This record gives sequence, structure tokens and C-alpha cells, in this order.
Amino acid sequence: AVGSGVFSASAKPAASSPSFSAIGSPTKGELAPPRLAELPSVSPNRARRPRANTFASGDLSKVPPSPRRCTLFAAPPEVPPEAPTGKVALAFTNIQGSAHLWDACSTAMSAALTLHNQVLRDLIKRHHGYEVRTVGDSFMVAFQSAKQALQWAVAVQVGLLAVEWPPELLKVGDAAREELEGQVIWNGLRVRVGVDVGTAISDIDPITRRMDYCGAVVNTTARVCRLAQGGQIVLTDSAYREVSGEPGVTFRELGRQVLRGVIGTLLCYSAVPSGLAARQLAPRGAGVSPSKRRSVPTL
Repeated sequence: AVGSGVFSASAKPAASSPSFSAIGSPTKGELAPPRLAELPSVSPNRARRPRANTFASGDLSKVPPSPRRCTLFAAPPEVPPEAPTGKVALAFTNIQGSAHLWDACSTAMSAALTLHNQVLRDLIKRHHGYEVRTVGDSFMVAFQSAKQALQWAVAVQVGLLAVEWPPELLKVGDAAREELEGQVIWNGLRVRVGVDVGTAISDIDPITRRMDYCGAVVNTTARVCRLAQGGQIVLTDSAYREVSGEPGVTFRELGRQVLRGVIGTLLCYSAVPSGLAARQLAPRGAGVSPSKRRSVPTL
């Protein structure tokens, strides 16, 4: 007899081992097979499934994605067609007084940053640049030539003047609207730009899948950007030599500068768009050589 799944000790065993009927109800002398509900459940995740040896055939397309999959078998990332390599012109940007602006008017600054990003990205496309990355309110952009980088930087300074900024933003000193003899020379966010030219080591970032750059030119460009004030474009001597004849821009020699992480001193120039000549800006911080600054007009 069967009771609660336990055999009774008083039951007489059959002459032969009990068997199950293939079909139908159990006959005399047979044990009833356990019902489906009484079978122990097996989790599908624990069930062992046969795997095809896809590595042996060389067909990696059938290998299911896995976070533990060896990156050795991953397809190499494709180089974005618009990303320059080798000798490049880099431009770094930064908003002057952004921390103070966030403290003074966070809601207006949030809207202003969206407008700022839109202007810079629209101009990047127009001047055939490549947005490498953004960190906070700073942009890193790569160009094929220093001329493209300078033209983009000038367009940024002019374009930001035409933006309708939130009224609350314009009440803060670092973003106040200023006019001189009926001409607007300051309006809204003030962006500093640094430009340098050189050979960079380029590689695709495995996370962003975009081209990234490293090397001395990257460090120098970042330091030159920090040298500038908001609304100012500063170029290294290497970049200046390639754009010295650019029309519509006046170049002012800033003397030899001491930049952190850069060996020796570096001769720098300020590029002033013709329509913004009223902006009288000197480089920030110390390190300016005692040589007299002079304006270098374009030819």
C-alpha cells in the first residue's frame, strides 16, 4: 500500500520487483507512478543545456553576449570617419565663473548650459569639427587644421552674443550684458577657448566608442585654455603660425607663458575677432614674460 508517499512496513512485498504500466491505470501488483505535481521541481536556470562549439567553427556571431565574454574575440571598433588623426588642431573651452553662476541662479544656469551646448555643437558641425568629449561645461574638440579651429572659436564668441539668455542669468556679473558705444561686447556666458596644434596619439574609447586623444598637445591645449579669460581665444605659437594671415582677426602677442606641466615657457597669442576689438583682456594668472605685448594685425 501507499500512504503519504511512505510504504507501510506491514505490506507484503511482491514476488518480483514492482513495475509501472506503460499506459493506463496501474494493474494488480503494480505501483502507481507518482503524479506530475509530486515530482520535484527543477529550475529552468539550473537545467543543463548542450552548447554548440561555436568557437571551434570560428563563427562568433552565434556566441551569446555575456559580460564575462573575453574581449579578445570582440570585433575591433570602427574609426568614426569624421575624427581627425595624426597632426590635429585641438580646442578646449570652459565657462568663466560657472561655479558662481550655479550658486547664484541654478535654474537659469541649467537653461543657459543647454543653450550653450546647442550653439557649440551646431558650430562644430558647420566648421567640420569632431566633438571628442565634454566634462561639465567644458568641450574638447578636434579639427583637421588650426584654421578650422580658429574659425570655430571666433564663431563661438560671436554666436554666444546673439543668444537670448535667461533674464536671471544676465543679472550676475560673470554673465552681465555690456555695451560700448551702442555695440554689445558682452552678453551671457563668457567662454574661454584654447587652441594648439600637434601630433596626438588617437584611439577609440571602448566605452564611448568615440575617438579620444592623448599626448603633449592635449595637455598644452588644456593649459592654454585655462590661461585665457572668459570671452578670450588664446593660441600657442604653433597654432598662430598656421593662421597668422586669417582675415577678420587681430592677433595680440601675450609673451612667453609658464604653464603647469609644460616644460619651459610657451609663446602665446590672443585672437580677437574684428567685431569684438573692444574686449581688452590680458591672460589670467602669473607667468607672463616682461617683454612688451604688441598687436599683430593680419595681412
